[in-house]
Amino acid sequence: MQRAFNYLIIIPLFITGIYSNACTRKSTVSTNTGAVEQPTEAACYKGKLVVRGICKQRVVSIVSANKGGVPVEAEWKNPEDGKVYTNVFAVSNICDFPDTIKEGELFDFKPIAPRKSTCSVCLAFIPVPATTQAIETGCK
Repeated sequence: MQRAFNYLIIIPLFITGIYSNACTRKSTVSTNTGAVEQPTEAACYKGKLVVRGICKQRVVSIVSANKGGVPVEAEWKNPEDGKVYTNVFAVSNICDFPDTIKEGELFDFKPIAPRKSTCSVCLAFIPVPATTQAIETGCK
């Protein structure tokens, strides 16, 4: 009886551990210049929101010069619709990204140090680039 009870506890924990690790991915850093640099936090960029996911996933394309070396993927193909985007990254601080910015809109932003997101998000993920960056919108 005790052995059966142990299996009822251990097996669900094991399965939960497997599935929770299945959604993690490693992020590779590349820039459009080929050099890996830390972005200059004071630099202001013009970006375009190219993908707006249902669970706060956001993909930004840099449309201004990448003067501070923000990590981007030089080219990324969205497997959902086949569109190819250039100089893109996924927003890592999704809880801080304003809901008022719609897909296709241009906005100003600056790169910031990574922050831990503490908001609740759903688990319906869409494909996004592996390269991520925390940003703050609204700089000039």
